[in-house]
Amino acid sequence: MGNKRVIWIVLAIAVAFICLGVIGVRTFVQAIYDARGCDWANIDNVEMHAKIDIPSVEGCDCNYTVADNVKRAVFTLDNATDLETYVREQQLKPAAHWPQQLKGMRDLSANGKLMTRTGKHYDSEYVVALEPASRKLWVHIHYKR
Repeated sequence: MGNKRVIWIVLAIAVAFICLGVIGVRTFVQAIYDARGCDWANIDNVEMHAKIDIPSVEGCDCNYTVADNVKRAVFTLDNATDLETYVREQQLKPAAHWPQQLKGMRDLSANGKLMTRTGKHYDSEYVVALEPASRKLWVHIHYKR
């Protein structure tokens, strides 16, 4: 067998492994994106659909309602998070009142100022609200499909 033939075989095998790796990563990312529950990949799914970075948290209370196709989560941000920087980087804006989608969730005290952002893309709509005084970040995601 000539050297060229061996090189082509090795190259073909390498390309095949790279393609399988890319397909595997893409499948894994799609599984996270499609996850709706609160157990597996919750933070990653919220980050993908709500277009927000969830920093280190002390805890999370999450609920997914299958009938409504809605996920609601409350994250308690840890003390290491600089909230002023976080608000600026996540483009949260001051709000006078709680967004309608978040009403009915527990612990809506709003003792301090409230920072929110809403948005949507082709398969979901989201509302996020941060109450800096309590270090709580509320997220409401309505999945359209």
